[in-house]
Amino acid sequence: MMVFVGQAVAIAALAPALGVTAQQIVRAARPRSGPASGHRVEAVPDREEDTPS
Repeated sequence: MMVFVGQAVAIAALAPALGVTAQQIVRAARPRSGPASGHRVEAVPDREEDTPS
């Protein structure tokens, strides 16, 4: 009986950390559908060799 109670206490103590870890794994496994940030950046044309600087 004491072993069972000890295991239950250990699980209760570790449950929040295990929940956060599982949540992070699920978020990392999901494909990203949009841009990572909300900032839009305008495209800058490549600099050509013939263009004077």
